[in-house]
Amino acid sequence: MKQLTLFLILLMISTSAYSQSGDWNYLNFECGGYVTEIIPVKYPIGSQPDSINKQVLYARTDIGGVYRSSNNGQSWAYVSNYLNYPTGGGQPGISGSELSIQGLAVRHNHSTNSQVLLAAWGNDTADAYNSIVNTVRYQSIWRSTRNGEIDTWTKATIQFPGVWFGGNNFPVKIGGPCITYDPNNNPNGPYNMYMGGFPPKGQQCRLYKSTDDGSSWNWDLDNIRNFPGLINEDIICISITKKINPTDTAHIWVGTTHGIVYTANNGVSWQRIDLQTALGYTPYVKRIILKGTGSQTIALLTWGISDVQTGVGKCVKSGSNWVFHNRTTNFYTGHNGTRSGMFSALAFVDNAETMIIAGRYELPLRKTSNFGDSWFGEANPAGNDEVVFRYTQSGNNFPAHQQRGELDPNYGYMYDGLSSITKNPNSGWGNHWYLSGGAGARMTISSAGADTNFADSRWKYTTFGQAMTVNYDVVFSKVNNREAIYLPMSDWTMGSIYQDRLSTPTTGGLIQDTLSYDRQETRPTHLYDTYISNVTRLLINPDNPNISYGVGGSVYCFNNQECYRAGFYVRTLSTTGSFTTERKTSHQFLIDNNRVIVDAIIYKTPSGTNRIIALVGANRSAVSPGDSLGVFYSDNGGDSWVKGSFNQQSVNQTMSTQQAFQSSIIPALIDGRIGDLFDGH
Repeated sequence: MKQLTLFLILLMISTSAYSQSGDWNYLNFECGGYVTEIIPVKYPIGSQPDSINKQVLYARTDIGGVYRSSNNGQSWAYVSNYLNYPTGGGQPGISGSELSIQGLAVRHNHSTNSQVLLAAWGNDTADAYNSIVNTVRYQSIWRSTRNGEIDTWTKATIQFPGVWFGGNNFPVKIGGPCITYDPNNNPNGPYNMYMGGFPPKGQQCRLYKSTDDGSSWNWDLDNIRNFPGLINEDIICISITKKINPTDTAHIWVGTTHGIVYTANNGVSWQRIDLQTALGYTPYVKRIILKGTGSQTIALLTWGISDVQTGVGKCVKSGSNWVFHNRTTNFYTGHNGTRSGMFSALAFVDNAETMIIAGRYELPLRKTSNFGDSWFGEANPAGNDEVVFRYTQSGNNFPAHQQRGELDPNYGYMYDGLSSITKNPNSGWGNHWYLSGGAGARMTISSAGADTNFADSRWKYTTFGQAMTVNYDVVFSKVNNREAIYLPMSDWTMGSIYQDRLSTPTTGGLIQDTLSYDRQETRPTHLYDTYISNVTRLLINPDNPNISYGVGGSVYCFNNQECYRAGFYVRTLSTTGSFTTERKTSHQFLIDNNRVIVDAIIYKTPSGTNRIIALVGANRSAVSPGDSLGVFYSDNGGDSWVKGSFNQQSVNQTMSTQQAFQSSIIPALIDGRIGDLFDGH
């Protein structure tokens, strides 16, 4: 949804609130960012808690690191405490990429009643290059020996050439586990693991193995050395069969950007299933689930590089070969809903593994009981034969930033970010499910129905304690004699809260009162551009603090027509105490595609006019300059604009303003540079 410059990523975890004591506490954004997967801890025999309310969960996120819940999702604590690693664990400080988690592996330690964590991080090759351990680069795995607590994190050692990951790379981050424990491990060890990701430039992509609980990783270890080095191909997910008998040979299936590489004999030999040739495009295999052992093994998989080049299929043994069957057409047979959307979610529904649920990002899912040959849904008011996740009306925890349509008891459903659905793996708790989310994770309520039927398994948000928003500014103002705090931000336009609502924080430093948002009020004409998705600055009218101006732009494209437009809207406090908003289209730069107001100021001129000056740039770095780029000013609250002459000599007469600033990075929505602002005028 958004590409962010490094310094913005670093703001997300600790956007904090005012405190009279001088301490810093977390504002309650009710999550934000993208929880890409919830991982319930699987307890060994004899270790399972006596109540589901004591189930430990971990959440991996695209830009916010790792979170932990000790009460089955009722509250969360941030645990990516890399900055406090022990001496010798790595370089001081962390990069923004280290909060982008593509993979997270968890093992419960029965002897200490805690968990070992391994976080496969990355989003920028420069950060991976600088992740040095003993002079070896691309050491992109953090390891915690106890629950992610402070002073428990160290960097794992990875054999040259190393690896990096795509924790905020959209086609990759919604995929399955790229780092995983072997399900055939002895409960008392050793704890074997497998891992793969992106190789450094010019190097082959390798599958790595660890035999020491993730402390060190090698690609030339045991039979893993036979894995073929991949050229211009990356690893996205890994799946391993569970042995039924000790004499069984384990299958290891590796999903890549091009297809599948698998072994049916513990790694002695490896074979390829070339999906790229079969499909005619680079598939990006998202998830693989396996049933059976030996020649009876069946694999079901999802893949996708776009909303169109995507699908679901299966691989079955035929003689000495494995044959791929595309089952995307089967998925849509008998279905009258939307026939697009990137496939990702994939999971067994029942313990006997006879039913599977699969589907698409931000769209309802479907089920199959014959490995994809036919699909069906559940009864729902829309009548479209889909599995719809519906919000529980008794939950009273609906985030203020979410669209109200989800609350409709008949047609509403939770749709945002459905890339991962996870069943609780512990005895007696199989009817508890966890769902990823683009605006917070979700889970079934405790009174959920049978684990094969989702129709009455109402869902709720599990966001208390998670805060991963991208904030561009903090603005303080007085409204009707109340001190207000405004937070221009991405996705939800504007967060705000009155200072007198900043209640006593929880033990973890979280303000319990939630924020209000401007999200849906600025343009109610269609779904995908009902607001300025990213507000880079809020300006307060010097004469009337009840009037303010939000500037920024959109990271969305509607019907390939209204795409990535700049935004300027006026916020006016109504007599009822709420803000009304008006989005302006009073100049070409507010109508053209691929524009953004990078920043703006407001000040009173000597004549008493409140002048607004806006810096308008390109919202895509490849956009050619045009007349709607540059510096503009308005003396009437944005009703009309005049373009200023900006490309003048600097004070020391050695270079023009364009020469001085054209290489600067735009601190806003999409990758671009200040040079895109200039058009020679």
